[in-house]
Amino acid sequence: MKSRTLRYTESKHPLSKIPFERLAEMQSILHDRQTISVYCDCSTIPDQEVAGVGVCFVGDGETKVESKKLYMGYVNVPMYAELKAVSFAVSTLPKILGFYSRRLVRPERIIIYSDCDHIERLLYTDSMPRRAFMREAVSDLRQLLAEISKELKGYDLMVSYIGTEKKHNVYFSAAHNSARRVLGKK
Repeated sequence: MKSRTLRYTESKHPLSKIPFERLAEMQSILHDRQTISVYCDCSTIPDQEVAGVGVCFVGDGETKVESKKLYMGYVNVPMYAELKAVSFAVSTLPKILGFYSRRLVRPERIIIYSDCDHIERLLYTDSMPRRAFMREAVSDLRQLLAEISKELKGYDLMVSYIGTEKKHNVYFSAAHNSARRVLGKK
C-alpha cells in the first residue's frame, strides 16, 4: 500500500484565496481561551419543508461542528430558518461546554454569530415581527436563551450579527457546509 503526501503549491492551497491578515484573525479566534465563538447557518429545501442547520463551535484551540436536519413549515422564510439555526446552537451549548469544562482555563464568554441581520433587534428589543409564527419563534428563542443563561451561570452569553466578518470566515463556512451536507447538498 502506497501512502501519498499532499503537497500544495502556494497557488493551489485550499486557503490560498483568503488574505493573510484574515487567516491571522481566524487563528486568534481559534486560540482564544476567554471566548467561545459559535457560528450558525441554515440551508433549506423549500419544496420539501426541510432545513439543515449547522453550527461550528470555536475556541481554546478546538473546533466542533454539529448539524441536524429539521422538518418544519415556513422554510421559504429565511429569517425563520435562521432563528431555528440559532435555537439549535443555543440548545447544543450544554453538550459542548461539557467538553470545555475539562479544560484548565474556563471560557468567560460565548458569542453566537448569525447571518440574520435583524437578530439583535429581535432578541434584545421589544420589537416583534408581524407574522404570528415569527413571533412564536422569537419568543421561543428568547425563552431558550433565558433558560440556558440560568443553567450556564458564569458565562456571558450573547447572540450577534456576523456582518462583514462573514467574508473569508472558515468557521462560518464550516457551519454553512455542514448545514448543506446534512441535506445532501454539495
